[in-house]
This record gives sequence, C-alpha cells and structure tokens, in this order.
Amino acid sequence: MNLAEKLDAIYVRFEEVNDLLMQPELAADRTRFVRLNREFKDLQTLMEARDRYLQTAGRLEEAKEILLNEKDLEMRELAQGELAELEPSLEALTVEIQQLLIPKDPEDAKDAVLEVRAGTGGDEAGLFAGELLRMYIRFLEDKGWTYELLSATEGAAGGIKEASIQVRGEDV
Repeated sequence: MNLAEKLDAIYVRFEEVNDLLMQPELAADRTRFVRLNREFKDLQTLMEARDRYLQTAGRLEEAKEILLNEKDLEMRELAQGELAELEPSLEALTVEIQQLLIPKDPEDAKDAVLEVRAGTGGDEAGLFAGELLRMYIRFLEDKGWTYELLSATEGAAGGIKEASIQVRGEDV
C-alpha cells in the first residue's frame, strides 16, 4: 500500500469520525465524545498535511507535463524552476506525513513530572541546573502548558540542588 492509498483510507475514517461527531446523541456519551474528538484532532492534522501533499503533487505533475509538451522556451524554464522548487517540498511533506502516521503512545497525552538535579560539580552544577530549570519553564510556557513547582532545594551559590515540577496540558 503506497502513501496515497494509505492517506485515502485514513481520509475515509476522518469523514466517518466527523459524521459521528455531528450526531446529537453523542453528547450523552461523554467518554466516547472525548475519544472521538481527540481522534478527530489527530486526523485533522494528518488531513491538512494530506491536502498540502496532494496539491504539491498535482503542481509537480503539471510542471512535468509542461516540460514534456510545451514548445515555448520561457514556459519550459518556468516549469523547470517550479519543478526544482516542488520536488524537495514534496519530499519534506512525505517525511512529515510518515511521522504523523507513526501511532501515538497513549502515555503521551498524560501529565508529567519533571525533575532537575544538580550532578557532581558543586556550585557550578547547581548554577547549571538552575539555568536548565529556567529553560524548561520557558519551553513549557511556549507550548502553552501549565506547571506547578512541587519542590525545590536551593544551592549555596544561587543555583538549585534539585527541583520537581508538575506539567499539565494537551499532549504533554
């Protein structure tokens, strides 16, 4: 089964999930609604990549056809330039879709506890651990995840010996 066939099969499931979400009786079954909504969100990301892939593949075929059939030199040069631009783009989309097709681990959607500990190295290790914790906190804020400081032990030189934070959010 090639990539296009696999994407077509997934598109059928996407439409099926979309139709199921539109049914009013689904509101009564909360767990099923949440599960279908999560599946829809995951499939929607894949379908957006599929649309970009199909559009790029179509433009690539048009450019190849122009190169084969067109007699006008200027049109052939434009098609050659578009071909050079679209081929790497199609390769990148193929890799993106292949990564999206990797099944998700159910543990990925759960919250996490992050621990940072200073290793051997004394005050320098504590300073580095403090910088590392601040980096992680900025990353969490950038992703839109919430966090709660569970515990922290400060070092002598202003760094930290250890810190634990609870991370909450979507697909933590």
